[in-house]
Amino acid sequence: MDKVKEVLSTLTPEQRALLELKLKQKRSQTERRDSAIGKRPDPHYYPLSAGQQRLWAFARLTAESSLYTIADAVHLRGELDYTALALSVNELLQRHETLRARFDDLNGEPLQFVDDYTPIQLPVIDVADEDGEVCQNNLRAHLRAESMRPFDLTQGPLLRTVLYRLANQEHVLFVAMHHIVSDGWSFGLFMRELSTLYRAHVAQSQASLPTLPIQYADYAYWQQQWLKSEQATRQLVYWQEKLAGAEPLRLPGDLASPPQRTQRGASRSYALSTALTEKLKSFSRKENTTLFVTLLTAFKVLLNRTTGQTDIVIASPAVGRIYPELEEIIGYFNNIVVLRTLLAEELSLEALLGYVHQTTVSAYDNQIIPFQNVADLATLRHVPLARALFTLQDAVENVMDLPGIQASSLAVEQDVADFELFLFVEQKPQNLVLDLRYRTDLFSADQIEQMLVDLETVLETISANPKQILGALPRLALPATSQSVDISNPADVAGGLEPEKLSGHASDEPLPGKLELQLVNIWKKVLNRSAIALTDNFFELGGHSLLALQLFAAIEKEITNGTKLPLALLLKAPTVAQLADALRHEGWSDAWSPLVVIKNGAPEKQPLFLVHAAGGNVLVYQDLARRLEIDQPVYGLQSQGLDGVQPLQSSVEEMAALYVREVQSVQPQGPYLLGGYCMGGTIALEMAQQLKAQGQEVALLALFETYNWANIGSESLFDQIYFWVQKIEFHWRNFLLLNRTQKRTFFQEKLEALRSRSHIWRGVLSAKFGGMNSIDNQQNMALAELWNNNDAVSVAYCTSDFDGEIVLIKAMKEYSIYKRPGLDLSLLARSGAKVHTLPVYPAGMLVEPFVDHLAAALQASLNHAQGAETLR
Repeated sequence: MDKVKEVLSTLTPEQRALLELKLKQKRSQTERRDSAIGKRPDPHYYPLSAGQQRLWAFARLTAESSLYTIADAVHLRGELDYTALALSVNELLQRHETLRARFDDLNGEPLQFVDDYTPIQLPVIDVADEDGEVCQNNLRAHLRAESMRPFDLTQGPLLRTVLYRLANQEHVLFVAMHHIVSDGWSFGLFMRELSTLYRAHVAQSQASLPTLPIQYADYAYWQQQWLKSEQATRQLVYWQEKLAGAEPLRLPGDLASPPQRTQRGASRSYALSTALTEKLKSFSRKENTTLFVTLLTAFKVLLNRTTGQTDIVIASPAVGRIYPELEEIIGYFNNIVVLRTLLAEELSLEALLGYVHQTTVSAYDNQIIPFQNVADLATLRHVPLARALFTLQDAVENVMDLPGIQASSLAVEQDVADFELFLFVEQKPQNLVLDLRYRTDLFSADQIEQMLVDLETVLETISANPKQILGALPRLALPATSQSVDISNPADVAGGLEPEKLSGHASDEPLPGKLELQLVNIWKKVLNRSAIALTDNFFELGGHSLLALQLFAAIEKEITNGTKLPLALLLKAPTVAQLADALRHEGWSDAWSPLVVIKNGAPEKQPLFLVHAAGGNVLVYQDLARRLEIDQPVYGLQSQGLDGVQPLQSSVEEMAALYVREVQSVQPQGPYLLGGYCMGGTIALEMAQQLKAQGQEVALLALFETYNWANIGSESLFDQIYFWVQKIEFHWRNFLLLNRTQKRTFFQEKLEALRSRSHIWRGVLSAKFGGMNSIDNQQNMALAELWNNNDAVSVAYCTSDFDGEIVLIKAMKEYSIYKRPGLDLSLLARSGAKVHTLPVYPAGMLVEPFVDHLAAALQASLNHAQGAETLR
């Protein structure tokens, strides 16, 4: 009995859970058959498992990285039969479908293809040299280069084998697979089956490998179905409850995250003495727990004493082969199990050990649900669950068993790390070896070595004095916490950000163009957020690798016209502003657009869209926008043709249709807030009509000094002269309303406007009559044509009654010509009109200081529209 207890104490929770599961399956063959994984209905359907989807997305993010390349090498001494070895490799390629798999995506959805078997070569590279040291250096250089060479997942097979010749009877076999088709278990299986096939070829006999009842795609299909089951729902609910309120783990790294993070990694090993190893095993048996739990508890205590954090979340890799039929298949079955512990200072180490034991057993009872499904829970998207990992494994070498060959494992150096901190404990025959793997961007070698020494101290304390309370242990002096972000679940806490950035409003945030606006709209949909700022980081908003696929699929559809973009671009440019800039540098310059941002405001607030007047530009609205509430976003719609390149539009209806499309590229659904000065009000009215025709809601239609120009009728010479007389009079009257300082500013603004117009008209006359066709004059001609066109189309525009309310903002006096019957737009508003009369004369409401009155009236209308029922 003691022997059984001793054996059980060395099992990891995963091994114990698998043992219990298999015992249950053996007790109930009926239950076993019900749970067996059968063949998928469609043999030509190759679904991806949840783990494969996750790795596919990661691989897209790190396209040029060897982060997910699994590599191993075997040193072979003796008479090697090359032909038998090459044939054996090819038979494994034919036997396991997943080794012939390749991957691509369609509209952001990853797809798997399995190619027909085609033989591959086993290349032989001669690294032999009379100088043994030179030979070994050559070999190490080749192995390192080959292991760091990334796979292209769109090109199969995702298996590479190379045979290095050191001497006539000395070789090294190198094997690499991408993690998406393999895992640690698969590597051992590959080497065992390769040995079996090699022996059969050498003996010219039939290999004794059983026929595979299923392939990896059958498992992936089964998983898809299982995720719809009640058991999957129960496990997901378990994790949602278990991890509710979990805090992000703070790691004791002392190196600041670089602007562009890498996956560069290193590791440090630390061998525990045989005496301490035996002491830990004995202690685990005495406490009726496992060595895994004892080591995990010590790791959690170490993190607690170095960070002061009491909510410790550590993940642990699981083999994931929950049924016997999965044990003989090469493929990616690994899962990640999250182990959370709430530590209290008054808790004894013995009690903590029991607590961790219960938590671990419970977690492994719910290990079938894929890690990504847990990480995608809405309450956990902003909590990195896999910053630190822990596992305990027996020392196993993937050594081949070949006749007449002495084989030994040869380590392959790969300076990459897929997690920030990973404590890998190897159980050798005589002792335990602690291998702490880390990201070199975040930790120094000295720091890691100190952590290993401290961990040994904690292990000695737990095994020698388990009654001691946690709070009595000394704080461990490690450097300050790093502010890193974990790519396996890219989200971090918001601590340290300025309040403006947390609210989505940053005063120094760059003004976006259309490209930025399109990206913001895509990010909102993909991340399911109402607010996105230009400086928001995709990963810090809860975006992860699978969402990144959806993001780029939408970008490729809506922006790049189907042309593929490297997903790794998101690592270099994780914010909207950076991504837009990167796209431009890649050649995706945003075409001229009518839509421009006048003021950012708060992204979650409904934007106000202001349409240009006859002059075509929207600069006139800048002072107005600044005076509206600070969080009110304001966009402008400038006239097409303002750049001198785009063709002029022939009607208000055509303009409105274009502007509606532009508005809906930023705000796909209503209610909408529209406004405009003079002709801009006319276009805004037609936009509202078209939106209503779509069934959309318009919450505000605000028209500043706008009339029904179609009813103005003919103008005599006297009418035109009197109009200009009144114009001068109104400017003068506005001038008289100002104090001395305001008069100076008003005069300067009007003078500058007069100079600009004079310059334009002089250029037009020079080009027309003087033959001076300079670029400047061409631009002036284009602008003059734009003005004339805008005047013409506004007068030609005829509208019908508007099914809603109109807000009219007027000056306290009107031009005489605008008093004619039929020009009053309030007559068209079926729900009535609200009229605001400002203490200003015409042509003055958009300039200082009269714009204050306009802003007050418009803000009141905005408040009413955003707080009241929308117009229907």
